Amino acid sequence: MKETADKKTLFIGVWNLANCVTWLGIAAAVVAMYFALLGDGRIAMLVFLASGLCDLFDGRVARMFERTDVEKAFGIQLDSLCDVVSFGVAPAFSLYCMGVDSVLGIAILCGFCICAVSRLGFFN
Repeated sequence: MKETADKKTLFIGVWNLANCVTWLGIAAAVVAMYFALLGDGRIAMLVFLASGLCDLFDGRVARMFERTDVEKAFGIQLDSLCDVVSFGVAPAFSLYCMGVDSVLGIAILCGFCICAVSRLGFFN
């Protein structure tokens, strides 16, 4: 990824406000998984909702600013990967922590994660 004169790029991508909102969303999903692991479903759900709000607004924030093609391409990929964690892995992990641990339940959770990754592969 090239460094432009007006935007900073680092080894982990392009730093701009929209991408920071996306990163905040994935951090919230990880924190939600942590609270689910602790058995605090209420806080896990609230933090998971915060992750969803970040996903809702990152695209709107991105459209507020002029971006290069590299920034747009990176933002699209970042958002999709974040969606896999936030809306595939985090809910499945949280449900497992909350007691879905039968063979059928695990199969359904695996299927849920497979669908999330397949969606990423298809639309990207």
